[in-house]
Amino acid sequence: MGINTEQIEKIVISFGLSAYDSAALKDIFSRDITYVDDPAFHENDAGIKIFQNNVEVPNAPRWKDFIDYESFKKNTKVDKKKAILTPEQEITLFQQFNYSRFRVFELKNIEQKAKEPNEQNIKDMLSWHKKSLSYRTKIVEYNLRLIAKMINQFYHYNLDLDELCSEGQNVLLNAIDKFDHLKAKFSTYAYWSMLNAFNKISKERSKRNGVISESLEENEEGQNAIKHESEDAFCIESLNKILEENLANLNDDELKIIRMRYLDNEKRPSVADVGTALDIKKHKVGKFENSAFAKIKRVLERDFLK
Repeated sequence: MGINTEQIEKIVISFGLSAYDSAALKDIFSRDITYVDDPAFHENDAGIKIFQNNVEVPNAPRWKDFIDYESFKKNTKVDKKKAILTPEQEITLFQQFNYSRFRVFELKNIEQKAKEPNEQNIKDMLSWHKKSLSYRTKIVEYNLRLIAKMINQFYHYNLDLDELCSEGQNVLLNAIDKFDHLKAKFSTYAYWSMLNAFNKISKERSKRNGVISESLEENEEGQNAIKHESEDAFCIESLNKILEENLANLNDDELKIIRMRYLDNEKRPSVADVGTALDIKKHKVGKFENSAFAKIKRVLERDFLK
């Protein structure tokens, strides 16, 4: 059966549910329930195996810590030994989040096909829904610092801190809902999502103010920012994979230039130095680099930002 608002109200009364449960049911039955699938979800005793490990979010800040820019900077310093989730912890956290959504999806389908609502199914569905929100919140809290890193890059472009925080949180939530933990590292995936979103804000603000500015990834400062994030392991593994397998179909010169400029040297050589080393004119090095980054960006958007 299709379950509408009137039927939900009857279910709430019949099963003695709370106002919170009523709102949750209306939310569940008013939209499509999505999740990112994992083969582990379909194994025997999947729930027991997935939830046997509890991941605590280490040293996570809250939005209340970001009252103004000075306190914002103070509260976004990271103790990496305490604050970074291991790859195993990240996978576990996303498995728990998506398995919770998977169970809501299954139970919702069962109830929509049933002739009469089943009290246990309804209560289980609400329980899994609550769990999914809890795990989503954990992931958000841990990754607030990723938003902070992006804001620190863009704040000096005369952009509003509240606007950046709001957009960063929206992008983060969308990234969490779509992220496939079997394909990449979440910080890499979310970083490129935020970079695109913040670039749009920067361009729109520049147009409103009558100022012409290049997007972050298209100018020298932006390339420095990308390199900085790469060193923080936000982009490095994806860039390495793209270059090693040449997923972006770069030509030989493009491959050599990107490797020399961003991966093979601790101190990034200048365009002139790369040109001398490869016997390529300086202006052509810049063209090759811009062409390479355009191709790399398309691969990232195709494979990680779906």
